[in-house]
Amino acid sequence: MKISIVTPSFNQGAYLEATLRSVLEQKSCDLELIVIDGGSTDASLEIIRRYAPLLSYWESEKDRGQSHALNKGFAHVHGEIWSWLNSDDLLEPGVLARVADVFEANREVGVVYGDCVYVGEDGETVIEKFRGEPYSRLRHLAHRFIAQPSCFSRTSMVSPAVREDLHYCMDYELWLRAAERGVKFHYVPEVFSRYRLHEQSKSVRALVAMHGEIVEKIYRPILRAGASRAERSAIAQAAGDMVHQLNSLGARAAVLRTLLFRLVETRILPDAALVSLGLQALLGPGLTRFVQRCKRFAPA
Repeated sequence: MKISIVTPSFNQGAYLEATLRSVLEQKSCDLELIVIDGGSTDASLEIIRRYAPLLSYWESEKDRGQSHALNKGFAHVHGEIWSWLNSDDLLEPGVLARVADVFEANREVGVVYGDCVYVGEDGETVIEKFRGEPYSRLRHLAHRFIAQPSCFSRTSMVSPAVREDLHYCMDYELWLRAAERGVKFHYVPEVFSRYRLHEQSKSVRALVAMHGEIVEKIYRPILRAGASRAERSAIAQAAGDMVHQLNSLGARAAVLRTLLFRLVETRILPDAALVSLGLQALLGPGLTRFVQRCKRFAPA
């Protein structure tokens, strides 16, 4: 069973070689590795050329962002199974053979995913484990529990393509769309990959933008298409979690936007904790504390 891996990269020379080796050193696997570089100006091209004899395809030219780069790579996919691995992430040893075995044993399954660990810049120091869970689309609307580098799809059931208007949540949108079509997901409670966290990591640098994209490009269209009560409740839960995370980042404007979206679009009233965070974002923490002290001394 051939597995195709696409690696998009741009100026990730500090991490790229380790990423490529984590794929190429997989044992007992029919492998196709495709590298799409966005015209890097660092050491990336030197690294890619060094490994070129082991690559199925590679190119280096300016693109329109990660989703465009992925689709360029997907055009060269010939495997029965496909995935992508960003140029700063790593596969665990033996994962591809394990994934192939799971797909072989479960012919009705279109997506297989496992756990992931967040690691430091060195690629080794474990910061936190990202655990998946058995698949439910409603649960997935409420809580994003699939780690992209630990997820693999069957080409005949999930076509290798992502929306190019999405820059942060193209994987999440793809999985939700597949689940809506009835594609079966299979969770394996084993660590499949390592997700490297560093200052240049897109998910760390642009968390506020990512939440905004999910709200505007995924959740709002679902709600406006006539979501069920259960779907509205799941999205309300997700938006509430976003509010707490955005508040921890001090993103007051984003807190207010997300809270307003939750209230207006899901039509589910926020709890006291969310109201408090909204008040704090609106008035600022100092004025909020003053209002709360005044309320304590107000006559019953």
